[in-house]
Order: sequence, then C-alpha cells, then structure tokens
Amino acid sequence: MLNQLWKFFGSLNLTLWSIVSTVFFFLLGMLYSAMNYGFFYQLNEIRIQDWLLQNLIPHLAITWWLPFLLLSLAMLWLNTFVCSIDRVLTILKMSKKYSLRKYFNILSPTLIHWLFLIVMFGHFITFTTGEWKRFSLKENNVITVKKDSTLTVKSIKNIYYDEDSSFKNRISQTEVLCLDNDNKEIKLSYLNPVSYKGYKLHLNMIKKRGAKHTHNNSQNKKIDINQKKDETCNKEHIYNIQENKIKKERKLQILIIKDPGLNVTIFAFILILVIMTWYYIEASLDRRNKGKNVN
Repeated sequence: MLNQLWKFFGSLNLTLWSIVSTVFFFLLGMLYSAMNYGFFYQLNEIRIQDWLLQNLIPHLAITWWLPFLLLSLAMLWLNTFVCSIDRVLTILKMSKKYSLRKYFNILSPTLIHWLFLIVMFGHFITFTTGEWKRFSLKENNVITVKKDSTLTVKSIKNIYYDEDSSFKNRISQTEVLCLDNDNKEIKLSYLNPVSYKGYKLHLNMIKKRGAKHTHNNSQNKKIDINQKKDETCNKEHIYNIQENKIKKERKLQILIIKDPGLNVTIFAFILILVIMTWYYIEASLDRRNKGKNVN
C-alpha cells in the first residue's frame, strides 16, 4: 500500500497534471482577481489562513478556485519531493563510477529541485506567519510596531528640487524622524527601508482619487468589495484611512512588514542561479571536449 502511494506521488503523470492544474487555476485566479481587485488585494497584507476563514465561504462565488490552486501547489510540492528522493537514491548507486566533479554535475538538477521546494516553503512561511501593518503618518503620532514597542513621529520634512531644476517646487524626497521607546532615532525616507526589531519599515505615499476602500491595521482586516466596477489591477489601489475625511491629497504612510520567509526564499533562489550557471558552463565544456575528440 505504502509502496503504491509512493509510486503514485512520484509519477510523471502526477507531475504533468499538477503543473497543468496549477497553471489553469493561476490563470483563472488572475481573471477573478482582475475583476475583484480591491477584494483580493487584501491577500497581500493578511495571513492566508485568516483571509480564508474570513472570506472563503461568505464569497464562495469568487473564491472557489483558491482551495484548488492551493491543493495543486501542495501536490506539485509533494510530487517534486518524492521524485527528488527517488533520483538521489538512484544517483547514489552511481557515485563510484564518476569523478566528484562529474558526479556533482549529474546531481545538479536534483539539487535545483530541492532548492525549488525550499523556495516554495519560504513563500509558505511568509503567507502563514508574516505580518503587515499600515499607519498614516502625522507629527506626534504614536505607532505600535509590536506589543512592547512603539514609535513616535517627531518630524516630517519634505525636500524639494532646486530652483533651477525643471522639477522645481516638487518634492524630491521626504524624511521622517521617529523615536522609539529608548529615544533611539529612526530615520525613514522613500526607497530606504529600515530594519527594526525583526520588521522592515517602509515609507509610502498614496493619493485619493475617488474609489472607496476601507482598511485597518489589525490582522482581521476588512475591505469593501463594492468598489467601482471599472477598477482593475492596472490602476492605482487607493486606501481610505478611516480617521481622515476623503481628500484629494497625499497621504503619507508607514508600512511595517515582517516577512520571515523572505531570506529563505532569496537564499535558495540565489543558489539555484549559481548551480544552474555552473551546470550550463560544465555542459558547454563537455560538448566542446567531445567535439575535439571527434575531430
């Protein structure tokens, strides 16, 4: 029984159907997300299990495809895992036939498969344990990073382009100075995120242009899915900060993000690039050497 299950999960047929179903549900999800952008955008800033508990059943008409996509990804992960183990066991039997360099070259595709699994696992960690918080910024505001840590906004300074610039009277940069509980200075500016107690602090700016969305800073975020029908994902996503009246003005925000899976994903992806580069260099050298031997 176990042997049959192992063969099933490691079969090429399962590989094919897992890839086909994953692509199909990704494309289907792309269409649903484009037609209901404000609703699905919330997935970017809430743990997936919280979002599913809150939205899956109440909005089943537009969320039904998501469990099937997750199942397809899980089957693809399991299939890759089983196939990789089978290949490693096969390659181990050949270890005495080749030099270490040749052996590593044969093993490289399997290593890439393992690293692909690690990339998927990194994304899984992010989706299930990450934290995303968004706060409007005003001087003297107190921002809660986590339970025992707050930041107080001391100053917000706009830096303008020089008078002789074609962009004069326009803001080139915004600098925000915050103080934490220990009176340590935290300086933020656009495109210069700051690491703070396991979180990344980003400065962000949005503009209000008429679409209605609601958003708060708790893990159980709520969002109005009755946005304008013509809103699609290629338009700027707008937040309506509840404590402010709707105004056509810049809204300065701080994004507080904790992404425990990011380093895992980046590290594995870099290793994939390194191994693939080495593999194709070795393959090119082998073909060249074979060509010389033929001549």
